[in-house]
Amino acid sequence: MPAAQSGTVSLVPGFFSAMAGSDPYRGADEILRKKAASIVGAARALKLTLVTVESCTAGRIAATLADAPNASEVVHGGFVTCTDACKEALGVPASTIRRYTPVSEEVAREMAAAALNHSPADIVVAVTGAVGPAKDDDKSPAGLMYFAAARRGKPVKVMKKEFGKLDRDSMLFNTIEEALDLLDHVIEPEQAISAKTG
Repeated sequence: MPAAQSGTVSLVPGFFSAMAGSDPYRGADEILRKKAASIVGAARALKLTLVTVESCTAGRIAATLADAPNASEVVHGGFVTCTDACKEALGVPASTIRRYTPVSEEVAREMAAAALNHSPADIVVAVTGAVGPAKDDDKSPAGLMYFAAARRGKPVKVMKKEFGKLDRDSMLFNTIEEALDLLDHVIEPEQAISAKTG
């Protein structure tokens, strides 16, 4: 599995607290806005469509992509599978969850495959992890994340990231940023011109 390249970012508490309000973007959100706009623009140029499947981020990756210009032409939507039951309903085998735990490379890979099976999208990004602050029900430590992304008909790329001890908002920000970077990496081999942001 490739190691994540970008470092972690600590945010002022409250970065995501307004997600359901009239102004859901504050602080460092410009980083995510630029990455999402770049990804949507590249996918649109290549006539590719996107879908997400999210556990610990609960739809925030899809929401970030959907806020980008022209997203309606690219983003099919997202699946939120916070519980094992929802993962199974989407198509992740219960046996895989039991054997490897919900926070694992194998489950992330199955989530990505299941999302493509239930969507007409060309490209998927998936994430499963433990945001914390306490350990997950399966004893996964807070900050452990697995990401998966794939183009339909091509191998799934899986990435493990350990963020360590961060506050919840910083954990969510870094998780979304890593997911967007992985999504961008999947699009790049298709000759997308994707602006890099720090």
